[in-house]
Amino acid sequence: MAGRFTIYRDQSGRYRFCFSADNGQSIPSPETYCTEDEAWKKVDSLRSNVSPRSRRTH
Repeated sequence: MAGRFTIYRDQSGRYRFCFSADNGQSIPSPETYCTEDEAWKKVDSLRSNVSPRSRRTH
């Protein structure tokens, strides 16, 4: 599974991530994080357990 993770700030000012697959499907995270770094740590954990081919974007 290749794809791309993107971190964004929601309306409440907290950080979330979204996984976008190569087929165009997007899967937003249901969890929120206080800092962008916390969100990237979760993404890195998922990436290491799911697919080494997914790539980080800003």
